[in-house]
Amino acid sequence: MTDELAAAEAIETEKEETRKALHKEAIEIGLKVDKRWGNDKLLEEIGRKHTELAQIKAVTNAQAEIKSATATDTVVCRILPLGHEKISKGIHIPGVGDLCYKTGDTMTAERSSAERLEKRGFVEIKNADPQQAA
Repeated sequence: MTDELAAAEAIETEKEETRKALHKEAIEIGLKVDKRWGNDKLLEEIGRKHTELAQIKAVTNAQAEIKSATATDTVVCRILPLGHEKISKGIHIPGVGDLCYKTGDTMTAERSSAERLEKRGFVEIKNADPQQAA
């Protein structure tokens, strides 16, 4: 009977250690964890978040390549409170939606677009010299 009890305790200890490790990983990748989730749900949500992060990275890298290949008149802008979560980064994650800039973020944009956003109070153009934006 004590062997069975010791084995059960060892299994529970291992489950708890696994849960702590999964919880730590979930927090590190920016996942909001519900304390009611078991290990299987944690694994599922961590996998989903990793997929989302991989999609974001792939799209961001592709956009960076496109931007570097095109030589346009660009400026650097800072997002103002009125523009918070209203200007898309051009990244759409299925089931999540568009990723948007937050207050204080910086972005590069074509001068004409930046000027229209500035008139609406969404951004502040930080530099008017296109060579500084590169």
